[in-house]
Amino acid sequence: MKNPLTVFVILFIVISCKNETLPLPEDETIIVETEQEAEDVQITNTFIYLDDYTQLTTREELADQFGEINLTDKIVWQAEGTIKRSVTHLVNPKTWHHITYYWDDETGNTASVEATHYLWSNDGEIKGSQKLESKDGLYTGMTLTELVEWNGADIRFSGFGWDYAGYVFDSTDDKLGTSDIVITLIDLQEDYKGFKFMLGDVELSSAESRMKDAPVVIETLSLVANNKE
Repeated sequence: MKNPLTVFVILFIVISCKNETLPLPEDETIIVETEQEAEDVQITNTFIYLDDYTQLTTREELADQFGEINLTDKIVWQAEGTIKRSVTHLVNPKTWHHITYYWDDETGNTASVEATHYLWSNDGEIKGSQKLESKDGLYTGMTLTELVEWNGADIRFSGFGWDYAGYVFDSTDDKLGTSDIVITLIDLQEDYKGFKFMLGDVELSSAESRMKDAPVVIETLSLVANNKE
């Protein structure tokens, strides 16, 4: 079961990273230079689900497993530029999973791992998408209808087009509330034709008749790493 404080922290990270990350100077993005070729990378562990990526607890383990050529280190600023976070973006050369590792600034270990449905460029443009599943059956790109069916109950979430877009209100009474996975939602269209009521600081529910066929899917799956010895 989720610890309420942990859930709040990771949701803050997810939402802030997507909506409040500020443009960075070039020296804030570190691309590791290496002569290592992709075909030289020998992946010894199995990485199918998002959960599998939490088994790597340090950046050194990440590099040993996937090679420096597949890693990009970045500094991201959250909460309107007040919080600085160190992250590493991984592209798994075997599965092409795109995973972001958030590092604990005190221990240097993995704080959380994250996968998004859309793959975003540095300019905020969509350059692709991915489907990545968690062990409990959630996956990026899962539709709202599928999510409700999986959850066994309706869900409440915030509107789109603002800082906390797609935030899912937690409940301990359903499957989503007891899952270790934290999610955010995203809408799939820009003009909101027929769905303008979803915009802004509003609370929405999948139980509403107007939400039928709403173009909403899971954008982000996040999982706090368990680094207990």
